[in-house]
Amino acid sequence: MRSARLVPRFVMSLSFVVLSLAAPAVARAQPVFGSGNGSGGAGFGVGAAAFLSGMSGVEAVYDQPRWHIEGLLGFDSRDTNLASRPTQSEFTFGVRAWYHLHQGANSDFSVGGGVGFDHVSLSNNLGSGTETFVEPGAEARVFLTPNFALFGLAGFTLAFGDSVGVNAGIGFAAQANAAFGFTYFFR
Repeated sequence: MRSARLVPRFVMSLSFVVLSLAAPAVARAQPVFGSGNGSGGAGFGVGAAAFLSGMSGVEAVYDQPRWHIEGLLGFDSRDTNLASRPTQSEFTFGVRAWYHLHQGANSDFSVGGGVGFDHVSLSNNLGSGTETFVEPGAEARVFLTPNFALFGLAGFTLAFGDSVGVNAGIGFAAQANAAFGFTYFFR
């Protein structure tokens, strides 16, 4: 239970750091930079991101003035140091789409969600499992420079499928979920 109490403190601390690094708000007729600058969005970008379910990897983003889409790809193979499970390999893939509800001078707030797939397999024919995640939520981005954005997500996760050694089923992650990431845009 101790770790469950640390998550809200971590989220609040990280939010304070991000907000304190952001430039002070100044009234402007047009946004300075970000996705709402009227020039067609921030374009193509790459970065690192995580799904609310915990899947993480490299992301590719295509940003337009009123929406953006993201793709996530990850791979991990490691020795588990267990005699019964010598090596575990994990492949993750996901896509998300966001509609910008509000745009500020250097930020935007979006609603949308994504679908992710997580496949885990064990060596020596010990089994494999694939889980599918559906994650509706909200995303807030702050553009620290015209090319660099930090973002945070909040929402919930619906999980379908089977895990290694666990029967197939459906799950609903009722706890508060949050994820963070960054993107560098090539303008």
